[in-house]
Amino acid sequence: MPKPKGSTSEIKKALSSGLKWSFSPGTNLLSGGAAKLEKEFRKKLNEFSKELRTFRSVDLSGRNFGDDGLFFLAESLGYNQAAEEVDFSGNGITAVGLKALDGVLQTNTMLKTLNLSGNNIGIEGAKMISLTVNDKIL
Repeated sequence: MPKPKGSTSEIKKALSSGLKWSFSPGTNLLSGGAAKLEKEFRKKLNEFSKELRTFRSVDLSGRNFGDDGLFFLAESLGYNQAAEEVDFSGNGITAVGLKALDGVLQTNTMLKTLNLSGNNIGIEGAKMISLTVNDKIL
């Protein structure tokens, strides 16, 4: 089978121009796009953080901020001594992320409802929350 003319030089030219090649879908995206998404993610978390500091009822359900986002938001929730209801359902939170809430749940005396449904906290996370709440009651 004959080689197409010019194909080798075109590949060399593309490689020298800094193009990224991959056989995996989605990995040819420019690194600037990832940086832009990260910046937008942080901006949204800052908005959520402000919301957490002031309202009695906070609904951050379905935002998919995950464990990293929960670590960021937990600090703001710790400053909010007025929040009675917080909904973190459907955010990709695991037992690892729940560690961020440990201090908040112990110090926040107003919080009555914390919705974590739709997250993968597992048995370990449920035990952690249970122990924290029991320590708070005692």
